[in-house]
Amino acid sequence: MTSTFRQTVLANLAKPEVRANFYRAMDGLMTRRLDQFPDKAELERLRTQSMAIRANALSKLPELLETLEANLTRNGIQVHWAETAEQGNQIVQAILERHNAKSIIKGKSMVSEEMGMNHFLEALGIECLESDLGEFIIQLDGETPSHIIMPAIHKNRVQIAKLFHEKFPDIPYTEDVDELTQMARRILRDKFYAAPVGFSGVNFMVAETGTLCLVENEGNGRMSTTAPSVHIAVTGIEKVVESLSDVPPLLSILTRLATGQPITTYFNMISGPRKAGKRMVLKRCIWCCWIMGVPIFTVTRNCWRRCVVFVAGRVLTIVRCTCALVDTVMARCIRADWLDFRAAKSGVGCAWRIGASLNLVRRV
Repeated sequence: MTSTFRQTVLANLAKPEVRANFYRAMDGLMTRRLDQFPDKAELERLRTQSMAIRANALSKLPELLETLEANLTRNGIQVHWAETAEQGNQIVQAILERHNAKSIIKGKSMVSEEMGMNHFLEALGIECLESDLGEFIIQLDGETPSHIIMPAIHKNRVQIAKLFHEKFPDIPYTEDVDELTQMARRILRDKFYAAPVGFSGVNFMVAETGTLCLVENEGNGRMSTTAPSVHIAVTGIEKVVESLSDVPPLLSILTRLATGQPITTYFNMISGPRKAGKRMVLKRCIWCCWIMGVPIFTVTRNCWRRCVVFVAGRVLTIVRCTCALVDTVMARCIRADWLDFRAAKSGVGCAWRIGASLNLVRRV
């Protein structure tokens, strides 16, 4: 790992364009984040409140998971539990086979990246199309995400324009960002309606109501969870919160620190499939499934105590807003996918893995 990592870093650091793209995007993100919190005391208050909410959920994790499962089931959602990435992939495969699905349309999901789900399904002849614009771009180029929030942060508009022209030669060449976005939108639009199964991640899940919360800017998450007739969501158990009143503080700190926005364009709250007798303007999701238990630390209901004691502590109270990828010098300079390590895609995991690879941190 160390030898490969060093070779990759040295090779890419010799490419001025890659370094310029990365620094330009990261510097802009840092500026937007700072603008969201001119009052540092407010940031600390919100951090303290958010950590207390997550710590409360972790302290009640077995009970909250049972409540969540009961409410999800009551809402018409099928719940599956997986202890490993392999089990999670096999559950997804079984669901797709049950519905004779040969393709899925995906919203952003870092857990699916950590599971290696795309490669697993593609080996079975099942098409996995990413609908998030950044994920769509790197999928076209055969790459993996270089950042949780901004998967294609390492590419500039000229590189993307050339990539689109190469993959879609019938489309006129342009370097205009808005036109490139509209091109991707037109390509993906038909896919949303044709795909038999939609797939998403989860930002928060509310035990009190059995609700999935999905934060996004592009609308592809909403399309992926409503246009296909089947919706599969994959999440780790650490995303659970006790009540709906816990969500606003977490949402506020997530969006402001992750993208430098006061609020994202879309905030989806999904509490089940379309109920019988409800009017259907478009084809709507009529079958939902959640798979839980494959977070970055691969924990399930049965081993949560060990995780919290030995791994988590304050780590599982994070909301995965990528602060560690922005605030850590190592992570700002080095792309996450250079590590070739799935679990390193989170901010904390990436910073740790980079340091460990360069012998800058010591395992205890």
